[in-house]
Amino acid sequence: MKYIRAVQITGIILLILIVGVKAAVYLIPLNSKYNLGKVSGKYSSSRYLDRNGVVLREFAGSKSRFYTWTPLQKISPHLINAALSGEDRNFMNHRGVYYPSILRAFFQNAVGGKTISGGSTITMQLSKILNPSSRTLLNKLKEFFISQQIEASFDKVTILENYLNLLPFGNGAQGVQAASHVYFQKDVSRLTSAESALLMIIPRAVSFYNPFRHLKRVRKQQKRLLEAMYENGYLDKSQLKWSLMEEVVPKRQTPPFTAPHFTEYIRKKLLKKFPDRHVEEVTTTLDAEIQKYINGVLRQQLSKFNNLGMNNISCIVIRNDTSEVVGWVGNPYFNTENSSQIDGVLALRQPGSTLKPFTYLLELINGATAATIYPDVETRFELGGNSAYIPSNYSGKYLGPVTMRKALASSLNIPALYALRHGGVLNLIEVLKKAGIEDISDKPEVYGLGLTLGNAHVSLLSLATAYSTLARRGVLKKAVFVKKIKFTDGKLIHLESTSEKMVFPSPHVDIISDILSDNIARIEGFGANNPFSFPVKVSVKTGTSNDYRDNFTVGYTSEYTVGVWAGNFDNSPMNSVSGARGAGEAFVAIMKWMIQRSKNVSDVKNRLVSRKICPLSGMLATPLCPEKISEIFVPGTEPVQYCDGHVSVFVDESSGLRVLPQCSKNAARGVFFRYPPVYSEWLKEYNVKTVPIWHSVCTEKKQNEELPEIAFPIRNQIFVIDPSLPLENQGLNLRVKGHMDHAVEWWVNSGLLKRVSPGEEVFWNLKKGKFLFRVRSNGRFSQGVEITVK
Repeated sequence: MKYIRAVQITGIILLILIVGVKAAVYLIPLNSKYNLGKVSGKYSSSRYLDRNGVVLREFAGSKSRFYTWTPLQKISPHLINAALSGEDRNFMNHRGVYYPSILRAFFQNAVGGKTISGGSTITMQLSKILNPSSRTLLNKLKEFFISQQIEASFDKVTILENYLNLLPFGNGAQGVQAASHVYFQKDVSRLTSAESALLMIIPRAVSFYNPFRHLKRVRKQQKRLLEAMYENGYLDKSQLKWSLMEEVVPKRQTPPFTAPHFTEYIRKKLLKKFPDRHVEEVTTTLDAEIQKYINGVLRQQLSKFNNLGMNNISCIVIRNDTSEVVGWVGNPYFNTENSSQIDGVLALRQPGSTLKPFTYLLELINGATAATIYPDVETRFELGGNSAYIPSNYSGKYLGPVTMRKALASSLNIPALYALRHGGVLNLIEVLKKAGIEDISDKPEVYGLGLTLGNAHVSLLSLATAYSTLARRGVLKKAVFVKKIKFTDGKLIHLESTSEKMVFPSPHVDIISDILSDNIARIEGFGANNPFSFPVKVSVKTGTSNDYRDNFTVGYTSEYTVGVWAGNFDNSPMNSVSGARGAGEAFVAIMKWMIQRSKNVSDVKNRLVSRKICPLSGMLATPLCPEKISEIFVPGTEPVQYCDGHVSVFVDESSGLRVLPQCSKNAARGVFFRYPPVYSEWLKEYNVKTVPIWHSVCTEKKQNEELPEIAFPIRNQIFVIDPSLPLENQGLNLRVKGHMDHAVEWWVNSGLLKRVSPGEEVFWNLKKGKFLFRVRSNGRFSQGVEITVK
């Protein structure tokens, strides 16, 4: 009787359901939550790839399930067959409900007095996935109804595609694509029948059938599913045999976690830019190979300097031609220790001397040259009111007069302050902003002259952007991070280019680049064996903030710009770790590796002109200059005047005083430099020899000696041009009498002919006519000498 009654009740209920549902399916509209056309991006994770397609990181979608929507045609047929065989072998032949299964389930549950069998179809399971609920009779009725609505609204391909893409597989995987990667590290299109059967067991109970914990249990069900696939005609005997023999071993794999700081930065930018769109895949500009290398270098550097209080280090690498960021390490670790989750590429820090190149670039734009002389002497810089600033160099020494080249290459502080006092703080701020440093926002008086020494706060990203502007010879291109974006709605955006703007004259930037690559000029600041020696031209600058709280080293070739920061995110000082060591050693290792990858590193010297100059005056060198150096200039800015600082005089060897030869039996000629008054204290402190004072016995004769007098030609001489000889070979060797202390200017009629060093003769080509010659030295003209040429 109990059996008959159960059958009767089941039949009545089924009859009511069938009639009621059939009517309601077409009368009641489908709830929007079951609209399969909107499901594909609902739970989607976001994958971030490097420029070559390597997965850097995958951010979980909603409900923390890693997920990638995959069209049915890209899913392995074996997996589709396993799903149909295991979950709903009659899927293609019913309209959401398979009544024999429902009948069986109702009967078993009624007889057993509890839920024994569900009889759910794939469509019914899909409705539950879209609207999860407890397992009750009422909810089953809802699934029964909604599944038929879904079937009435969508085709079988769409339903099966949604089911396979939304099915939970545990261990952070939702959908078959995610499951294939989590358990087998392969695309879902490449799954074998054995792998497919194993995967389709897991959703039945993700904890109970977790293959990482209960593989034996899963394999038992996998065998049954493969046999079912054979029974349903999806496998022949041979295929079944080989599938049962295949040993499928799911492998736990750590999710990709490359460039966490970089990918987090991009993710936040995209969320802000596209708040209403869901990103499925982002192809970034990063190069995973470069990223891996620099991360390893930075870890080694932290290990080396950890005992000196250096706990954090960061690096960015920019490809100059496209301004694409190919390397970004905010910190080589990403954990809770030492605040390593802070991104050092974005953190605002004091850049030290890395802003000096832009101070001198401002000077070049305003008319200075690499030969311009700046005083490196102890100087009191007034700050207004009663306050003053007396800076010193890193070495604690002063070098006296130095060229811009030596001042910048050796990173001398006092010359930089003189340069900024001349150029102006407001103008330097404008130069920095033009270069790409957008972090400087305070008024000029907040920074003062200390701006050139790095008292502002800038990010490594901004600093590297500015240096890449120098690498491009004055062309600004903002950093590029993303090549293309794929949204879950299928739309694709390519972001391969960025606007560019010429912000500085290229020749002036070429001068700065050449100075920053000059190993000879940086000897005073970094020593003869400094670490910044490379097989190709590399322009590099270091910076160290007060108390060694920040280290920077930034530099570039024509192809890449590399920036490194080292320090502590808690702002604690390091133990005497300079920029050349902490950040510098990492920079050298990374830059040398990047040079090996480079295709072409160009030089710019051929675009400039070279002249021999005196390093003390910055003027054209003369025979009196004991040291002569080559310097490059923007064409048209090279010096035309000869050095008048060096003088050749007689010195009494016993007293060391200046004399005329006739005043002393022990007179010997010596060459000295006339230093301007600003160097007076420096001369005393460093015992630098300068022009000695006159001996008392020579006081009256000194005045006569300093009056210039022409030795040749002689007044009223007549010269005749020989018509049989080339005119360019006929001329006079003009010379003065005595031993002049200063440079000599030869004037013909009312025009300047040439300026020469003391004792140097001047060749003058003959021309017909009358000519008046005069010389000027130390501001005084000689008597005129008139000649006639026929």
